[in-house]
Amino acid sequence: MNVTSVLLRIVNGKVWVEEDQTMYRFVDELLATGIPHAAILLALQPPQMQHHTQFAVA
Repeated sequence: MNVTSVLLRIVNGKVWVEEDQTMYRFVDELLATGIPHAAILLALQPPQMQHHTQFAVA
């Protein structure tokens, strides 16, 4: 059985990507809809690593 899981939360106007177990980057889909990098937080990344991305920081 294949399971695909995506967990997103919207907090203070930002999309927090908590989990992405898809075969492609779900974040790319968010960007394709026009959501800017600054409005997406990769919460699946450790906080100390988030500032190394082009996305929002917690």
